[in-house]
Amino acid sequence: LVENVRKGGHILGVWHALENLADGYGGPRDEAVLPSVQSLAKICADLPVEIEVLTNRDGQVQTKDGLKPSITVILLARRL
Repeated sequence: LVENVRKGGHILGVWHALENLADGYGGPRDEAVLPSVQSLAKICADLPVEIEVLTNRDGQVQTKDGLKPSITVILLARRL
């Protein structure tokens, strides 16, 4: 996908975090499809991008039983 982004352009990704399996609610239950900050940093290290934001964010999901915690990983990177 990076090759489709113009130099200086941005890539934004928002995913359920791997940590959501143990400490959050909802999202995929298969760790093979859940990224972590570490796995995304490793992927980006091999790409022509500069990471501007790469972090987990705590959030909440509304359910019929009330609010439940969720953990989302956010990536904002600029194409070099």
